[in-house]
Amino acid sequence: MTEDRETADEPLLMEQAALPAAGIFLDRHQVFVNTGEPIPIDGDRVTALCGTSLLIGPPPTEVLPGIPAMRFADCADCTAVLWAPPKEVGGEEALRIFLRLPGTMPVHIVEIGAATPAPMPLVSLCGAVFGVGQPVDRVDAGDGTPCTLCLLRSLSDRAHIEVAGERTAVG
Repeated sequence: MTEDRETADEPLLMEQAALPAAGIFLDRHQVFVNTGEPIPIDGDRVTALCGTSLLIGPPPTEVLPGIPAMRFADCADCTAVLWAPPKEVGGEEALRIFLRLPGTMPVHIVEIGAATPAPMPLVSLCGAVFGVGQPVDRVDAGDGTPCTLCLLRSLSDRAHIEVAGERTAVG
């Protein structure tokens, strides 16, 4: 049986509550859905930004037997992925190169040390792997369609402060 699944018109983050790794507050995880991907529905297994495997659905009713789940806390690891400053490699600021596979749209961000030879295979901020000998196109910053997850993971502290300020002012 094939069912028509709604696809994301734009990149989006979904929240999903899960039992906590520690404590009695439910963890509120962030799940990234890229443009064109099917939007997860109840019963779908997804991976949060922090790497936790989640089952989409209503939040748990109890944290422990007899202890109702009444409060939520943002997953610290998901938050760290969203708002982490650019990495420093070997004590120096990371150099960003922009790569895409030939014939594909998304441009990925790969961070390497400025004075260090590029490690192989190259791994982008979203986790895409560019293997040894695999043909890739290197593009200039601003060219092509950016990988949204790479962009989210590349935000600086300054961008985080500005976004947080706008969110506080609006909400």
